Amino acid sequence: MEFEPLRDAAHPARPRWAPVELDREEALETARHLIMLVGYNDLTSKEEVLGSGFLVATQPELLALTATHVLTEWIDKVRPPRPHAFRGLHGDDEDLARRVSGVLDAGLLLAAIRCRSQGGYRLCAVKDVALPFDPSNIDVACLRLELPQWAVREDFDAVNINAEMSGTNPMLMVGWSGGEWGLPELEGHPFPLRQHMVVRAAFNLGPVAEARGYENWMFLVDGPSEPGMSGGPLLMMDTRSAPGKIRLAARGVISRDCIAPPAGGNDEANPNQTWVSPIEATFTLRCPAPLQHLLFFDAVRTGVVGSYGQRARQGTVTQGPDEYSLHWTPRP
Repeated sequence: MEFEPLRDAAHPARPRWAPVELDREEALETARHLIMLVGYNDLTSKEEVLGSGFLVATQPELLALTATHVLTEWIDKVRPPRPHAFRGLHGDDEDLARRVSGVLDAGLLLAAIRCRSQGGYRLCAVKDVALPFDPSNIDVACLRLELPQWAVREDFDAVNINAEMSGTNPMLMVGWSGGEWGLPELEGHPFPLRQHMVVRAAFNLGPVAEARGYENWMFLVDGPSEPGMSGGPLLMMDTRSAPGKIRLAARGVISRDCIAPPAGGNDEANPNQTWVSPIEATFTLRCPAPLQHLLFFDAVRTGVVGSYGQRARQGTVTQGPDEYSLHWTPRP
């Protein structure tokens, strides 16, 4: 893994972010964690790539995370809200749930995922979606994917999460972008993916308590994301586990570009930054059926979702009248 050294106080002329070059083994390992969400619009009879996501569990179900808006903005197009419904506002839960169920029942939402034993990508149906209480303010969602025909769960690789506070190393934003999409010629068979896996290194500038458009606190990453990367992971790099080996873990879910003013006339042509939902934002989600008896936090604590560090297990979740709340013990 190689990328150009990034800007710091001692080197202000360096770039804020840089593309990352992966060797073949690193690229395959990273690609096996990613999913690409594809929607079929039955109103126009066309498929479109919606965004990215990443696997976080393979046993007992295939579970993936993505950004809520990747799903809801597309569902608003193919199953528009009722005229009286307030899209994305609290109180629209039943209407949104009805529309999500309609899309899933019709088989319109799919995920392309790399299959280890078959040497290509397979399409999985998205069978259930767990959304936050208020999807407009917490931009994370959990998906359950149907195991493709002739595949076993060992064919797929989940990435561990990490809720530890960010260190001083750059982080990696990863997602699918660009390229062309078309359904595979042979249904149910492996196929190549023509999209580009974009990997960028940038620093996490830390949590922002009042991020524009969100009630949930967000990470601000000092680099731009590309269209299609929404829903992909923000990966922490840890070299402490083994000398010469970089261990990657998901620290957040890529949300949206944040338009940032340029620092000066010699700054990069793209001064944008990126909002990222911290991985903790997933902890108060209900897992998709048939694991709906578990919160995502419970899935982490019981090992269904793998995690590094102790912080992911030091919280408590309480239930209020309208939502769940996460509390840290001890407080970070």
